[in-house]
Amino acid sequence: GGAGRTVADTLRAAGASVTLANRTNRPGTVSVAEGVAAAREAERVVNATVLGLGLDDPSPIPAHAFRGRPFAFDLAPVRHETQFLRDARAAGCRTCGGLPMLVAQGAAAFRLWTGLEADELAMMRAIRA
Repeated sequence: GGAGRTVADTLRAAGASVTLANRTNRPGTVSVAEGVAAAREAERVVNATVLGLGLDDPSPIPAHAFRGRPFAFDLAPVRHETQFLRDARAAGCRTCGGLPMLVAQGAAAFRLWTGLEADELAMMRAIRA
């Protein structure tokens, strides 16, 4: 989707090598199995799938693929911790969920529409409540 594409483009612009895995054959992507293999070697692993939006959703990659990775980011903008993030943290990764990204997007939209600065901390508290 758009968020995943933006993350990939931003990482590439910063000089990172990016591997995109997809369930279906698409240009510029590798199979899920190849993506899991690439995750084992990656510095950062990003979940840009819909897995994690539901409370009981599994992680899109197996827990062992996180071992030795320093950072995992889940784009799912949910209040609960996803299985992806639980597995990553258990493997010693630093983690970040999608809520901060959602709040930043909302604050940017608020600024564009009103010309005023949004209170991102208040926005985060409201979402968590």
